[in-house]
Amino acid sequence: HEVLELLDFEHGCAQDGRDAATLVAELGERHGIRATEQHALLTAALPSILETPLDGAQTGLPAGFCLRQLERKSRIDELGFDLRLGAGSHYRMTADPSAGLIDPAAARLALAARLEDEPSWPGATWLRQLLEQPNVLPSIAGILTGFIDLVLRSGSEARSARYYVADYKTNRIAAPAARRQSQLVHYTQPFLHREMTRHGYPLQALLYSVALHRLLQQRLGEHYDYDQHVGGYLYLFLRGMQGSQPNRDGGLALGVLHDRWPRYVVLGLDAALHGATAAAVAKLMDAARRPGAAR
Repeated sequence: HEVLELLDFEHGCAQDGRDAATLVAELGERHGIRATEQHALLTAALPSILETPLDGAQTGLPAGFCLRQLERKSRIDELGFDLRLGAGSHYRMTADPSAGLIDPAAARLALAARLEDEPSWPGATWLRQLLEQPNVLPSIAGILTGFIDLVLRSGSEARSARYYVADYKTNRIAAPAARRQSQLVHYTQPFLHREMTRHGYPLQALLYSVALHRLLQQRLGEHYDYDQHVGGYLYLFLRGMQGSQPNRDGGLALGVLHDRWPRYVVLGLDAALHGATAAAVAKLMDAARRPGAAR
């Protein structure tokens, strides 16, 4: 992750001018990975990672778009965020202990909405199982802190561009005995979706989407519209990325997964995290479902 954070995607070297092999070796030593063969494997894999197309029928990205084409001004690495939960740091105990806390029913309502509209969504089984748990989101207040591996922008003008969150995954999806032949099978869409739900990554992606939503609201102000500006999330399973001429499955290059949480879910969870009641969240999502409604 740190190698990609410090890498100049366009030129394939470190942002400070060091070559990629030197960057990998120095970071490997720093993190206790001293085997030179491991350094060589990662260095050799970087061109394939940078040149694998991220486009697909539903991504909204230009044909052939890849990390190699991403200018430094169009990316933010390791974007830190602090999401307020309920009253956040202003929470104080009162006669009503629930005042200022998240309403779990509101959060549950926001998440469940996707199942109503997309029962065949690949993450539907995972989401149903999540909603069966008694505490999907507890009744709490505070600050949720996180970091997004990469936020990228497609388009040069901020107001007309589309923004994506991207997360790097180094998961070994195949069983050890099958790994020599794994790339063409285990980095197809069914396996990637299974890996996503096995680890609960769709929920991570939803929280990242809420963080991006709040950021763009602040940066673009009245010009911001979720459907126009947010392109969704890309989970990049690095071990499966094959380079500029990859095999594709479902229109996406192997190792690349794209999805997008609907506007009404993101707006609903955003409101729930701020402490809105279930009734208020339901009203907001109903409005957000209507074309041309609230942003």
